[in-house]
Amino acid sequence: KILFCGAQAYRKGLDMLIDAFIKVKNEKLNLQIELHIISALSDGIIEIPQREDIIYHGSLSYTETIKLFEKSHIYAMPSRFESFGLSYIEAMANGLLVIARNYEPQREIINYGECGILTELDSESIANNINKIINMNVKERINIVLKARKRYLVHYDYKNVNKKWHQAILDKKKKKRDIIND
Repeated sequence: KILFCGAQAYRKGLDMLIDAFIKVKNEKLNLQIELHIISALSDGIIEIPQREDIIYHGSLSYTETIKLFEKSHIYAMPSRFESFGLSYIEAMANGLLVIARNYEPQREIINYGECGILTELDSESIANNINKIINMNVKERINIVLKARKRYLVHYDYKNVNKKWHQAILDKKKKKRDIIND
């Protein structure tokens, strides 16, 4: 299962992802893959083909969204523009293999391709990267997902972020005291 999640579907590249998905399905006719789309389509209408393997969920609650994250294998969002990319981090936390645009901040989030797959912003590249994942052996896929999960825990998990911010505040106070005492 491939998951796309983004209220602003055009900005997030859903049109290119659908084209890529159809190309992959046409090349591998017997492959059982599905594209699940969670989106309000709030930045314009995108034509979503009426197919059994493309499931449009519309907007979902957070709980329902997380359930789909847990049931999916790949998270693909080849965003045209991304200011932060929280959904990539949520995908990493839930053990999905991420396909993201080869651009900042996506590159940094998935550690320059070490914790996911970076793609160019066109349907051909996205299709090639979906095929790349399909053709990986299980060990390769698990290795990427485990690196992503570790990156999530170290850099994005609330407990670690809280500790880092707390330590930064303590360090700043200490530096200020040191300056005053000099």
